Amino acid sequence: MLSKGFKDLVKRVIEEDPATSRRLPRTMDTIWKNFVWGVFLDQNRLEAEANYVYDLIDDAGLFEPTTIKRLGTKWGEKMCGICQREMRSFVGRKRGILQAVTHDISVEKATRCVLESVRYFDTVTPKVIRERTKTRETINDFLTEIAYPQSKEHIFNIGLTKTILWLQSFGLGNHLCPPSRQSMKFVEEDLGVRLGRGFEGDMGVWGYYFAPFLSDITKAAKEVEKSLNMPVTERDIGKAIWYYKSCQTLVASLRLGLKSRLTPKVVLEFLDLRKWTLNDLAERLTNIDEIDELCEDFKSFVQT
Repeated sequence: MLSKGFKDLVKRVIEEDPATSRRLPRTMDTIWKNFVWGVFLDQNRLEAEANYVYDLIDDAGLFEPTTIKRLGTKWGEKMCGICQREMRSFVGRKRGILQAVTHDISVEKATRCVLESVRYFDTVTPKVIRERTKTRETINDFLTEIAYPQSKEHIFNIGLTKTILWLQSFGLGNHLCPPSRQSMKFVEEDLGVRLGRGFEGDMGVWGYYFAPFLSDITKAAKEVEKSLNMPVTERDIGKAIWYYKSCQTLVASLRLGLKSRLTPKVVLEFLDLRKWTLNDLAERLTNIDEIDELCEDFKSFVQT
């Protein structure tokens, strides 16, 4: 049984952010930037926090491929120095995320990820991407090459979620749903499917992705499609999940027992009252300067 209002939220996603409106750019700059955006994203970090660090490092020019190649293993030192200088000006959430990404292990992981990414992208062009995403089968092969831990071309710290999000930013791979923490929670909490925790081993979520995770997302897509009488993809389900569960995570952080009250129906009512689009909500969910205020807004709305 899908949560109240979830089908309507999927419909809103299709109306306001259809996959058909996204296109693969003709040049590599956006393709590359959309990929390395995921360097600081992980299961325990809000997108607003990852965006903040990404923008800081990108503004300093450290994500330029020529700069990465020139710095090599010293890239991490440069990144760390930028974060430490920025840290002097802030307390709270910003300082916390800057401290987290400048820990030795975090710096090492980010450096290795960036270096392996730039190496891989030496042979990637828009033409190559178009060729490798012609069918579901070729997309899955492309995804496996990048994200599967035992692939010879695997990019360190780039897994299924980041690779799928990258492809879908260009309207590709819409038969997939990223196994993000939001999607995992949806399958377990809303669909009532226990995924187990074997995916926390060396293989990451790979062994649990196509079954049962993706099969359950596909079932949900078919159910919503039948109800709405319009085409619905796994990507559409994944986007709706992200909005719904990201908002729930905010109110859950307050530890006031409000999480279960923030259903997809309530999220839509919140948007309608403020005359916001989903994009308006996304901008606030991914902005470190606005996310705490958004949390308080949801708190007040749910408690009313």
